[in-house]
Amino acid sequence: MGWARIKLGELCSKITDGSHNPPKGVDYSEHIMLSSKNVFDDKIHLDKPRFLTESDFVKENKRTDVSVDDVLLTIVGTVGRVAVVDESLPKFTLQRSVAVLKPLPDKIVARFLMYSLRSILEELLGESRGVAQKGIYLKSLREMHISVPSIPDQKRIVAILDQAFADIDNARALTEQNLKNARELFESYLQQVFSQRGGGWVEKKLCDVCILQRGFDLPKRLRASGEYPLVSSSGVIDTNIEAKVPGPGVVTGRSGSIGNVFYIEEDFWPLNTTLYIKEFFGNDKKCVSWLLRYFDLSRFTSGAGVPTLNRNFVHDEVVAIPTEVENQRNIVVGIEALEAEILTVKTIYEDKLNKLDELKKSLLQKAFSGEITKDDKEAAA
Repeated sequence: MGWARIKLGELCSKITDGSHNPPKGVDYSEHIMLSSKNVFDDKIHLDKPRFLTESDFVKENKRTDVSVDDVLLTIVGTVGRVAVVDESLPKFTLQRSVAVLKPLPDKIVARFLMYSLRSILEELLGESRGVAQKGIYLKSLREMHISVPSIPDQKRIVAILDQAFADIDNARALTEQNLKNARELFESYLQQVFSQRGGGWVEKKLCDVCILQRGFDLPKRLRASGEYPLVSSSGVIDTNIEAKVPGPGVVTGRSGSIGNVFYIEEDFWPLNTTLYIKEFFGNDKKCVSWLLRYFDLSRFTSGAGVPTLNRNFVHDEVVAIPTEVENQRNIVVGIEALEAEILTVKTIYEDKLNKLDELKKSLLQKAFSGEITKDDKEAAA
């Protein structure tokens, strides 16, 4: 197809990485150091940089001297994210988790190099070495080959991919917004249901609707797989041969993940990172579980490190609930019907997001197998 296989080291004037021993940061300055956490595919974010003194920045910048049209590649930890430096960005330096590739403009277009690196993600991952944290050695990176056409063909491919990826990103943004709207619709419905007052509803302290109780310790060495769900603050994580609480029951997080509410059909073992409902006072259990989700227990967390929920902080809070159990069950029917619809919509949207990601991969494969320029030239002919 008229493409040459060339080493990255021959296509760039320099390939290096950022500081291996970054200086201690300061509270704030105009001199910033970024890491792999700031580099995404075709995007460079400036969130939470390390701020440096001017003298430290000058010293560190000698290594990378990042300039417009340099290509940044994450090479430690999350390997393979790649972006081009544009003129809108302030001057910055880098930590060693990011490599800087300075393309020779007479040999390769910066954005073509970016797309090319994205197209060989699997190869980049294959070159990663290390146990605790994988990374790519600069020597290996310089020796890697990519296929390169003429500069006019590179520019043509970049123009096609830029437009196609922009259209895909717009479609993704719209789909993600629709997914967010579906979630918000459901939360709005819960708000509407449980904020009611008046006939058939009564206001009570939460402790008069249900009693929350701390779960039970069960060290890993004493656990044995069985038929009963083992429930943590993040949900069912395993099974156990013994249950502590008869089902159905309701569990929420006490330490770690706070605010999630889980309805467990069968007998279960709630771990000590959870609170389970010990007493429902005759209320419909599913209705109480939805009430707790609406109530948003995460509002009552404490602790500077690991978030913790003290049941004594919430038991005296006032909530509203239908007086008749039959009305509580009717509420559950309505909520679960909407939930089923939302889950269907969510599945459709998530499938669309996956297909958009696959479309990007397909376009990259076509671009670097020569199909795009071939089709473009045949159409022109």
